[in-house]
Order: sequence, then structure tokens, then C-alpha cells
Amino acid sequence: MTFLGDLGNGDHHGFGAVPGREADFLRRLGLAVKHAKALDCSRRIPMGLDQAAAAAEEPDEGILGLVEPINTRITDPRYFLNMPHQGNDIFHWQIMDGNLTQNIKTYFPLIGKWLCHIQIAQVPDRNEPDSQGEVNFQYLFSLLEEMGYQVYIGCEYRPLASLLVAGNTEDRLGWLREYWNSHK
Repeated sequence: MTFLGDLGNGDHHGFGAVPGREADFLRRLGLAVKHAKALDCSRRIPMGLDQAAAAAEEPDEGILGLVEPINTRITDPRYFLNMPHQGNDIFHWQIMDGNLTQNIKTYFPLIGKWLCHIQIAQVPDRNEPDSQGEVNFQYLFSLLEEMGYQVYIGCEYRPLASLLVAGNTEDRLGWLREYWNSHK
């Protein structure tokens, strides 16, 4: 992921689509590519950037640039990508448009061949998928499977379990284990 600007100073979440901030974006993109290579990560999300520009910026790096639409209601009212058909983030889809089933059914056939990553977090507090909230992830995972989605699901949430129980990452992914066990 590219690095945030100074949000307290009025900066955006990403600079890729902010006129006059191209140099900032490219500098931060270079650092993000360096980190991705160090972690052997072949996919990353350049914030505030369209997919064509991401591909143009990383042509020889062996890293696939991903896009992340961000909601303009809560997170950043000035963010460039903010509609469901522009990307892959269930958390932001729900905040901006709701109607997840129909959005997935409508847009998956259009973006599915390019879609290689879906991001999840429970709404409204960005916690684990099995925490209380607006989204039924068991249903959405099943819907995605029915539609043929077989690639990555990324987790970008603040774990509630970390506040209650000391443990490792595997312990905090009980919701995923429960889902897999229900599909055996």
C-alpha cells in the first residue's frame, strides 16, 4: 500500500490522482515497491490511483497494482475512487452504496476477470467479519463462490479479539476456520 499523506494537515489518503502531488506519489510508490519486494508480495494497493496508472508505474517490478475505492462519507470526502464498480472493498461498498448482493451480481461479471483481490471488514467499526455489524460474510463468501470467485480475500480490520485475548494471528482467525469447516 502506498503511504498516507499527513491527514491532519489536509492531505489525502493517496496522491495518485491529486494534481500537483505526482512526485510525492512516485516517491512513496518506490518505497512501497521496496517493502513489497522485501516481503515477497506480488500484489499491492496504490491508494488514489486507477489500475492503468498502477500498471504503468510498476511495469517491470513483477508486482500487480490493485485499486481500493474508499468511501467518501466517513474516511475521506475527497477520495478519487469511491464507487463499487471501481474496485474491491466490501467495507467501503457497504458504506457508500449498501446493496452488496446486487452490486456483486452486477459488477462481478464486469470486473471479475481483473478482480484478483477482495478486501473485507465488518461495518461500521472495521472489525472481524464475524463480529456484530451490518454484513453477513458467510452469505457473501457463498455468493462469491457461486459466482466463481477463487482468488484472494484480504483482511483489513481491527481485531476485537486482540483487546480481549492475548494470542497469535492464527487464534484470531477463528472466523475463517469456522467458515472452512462449514464447507467440508
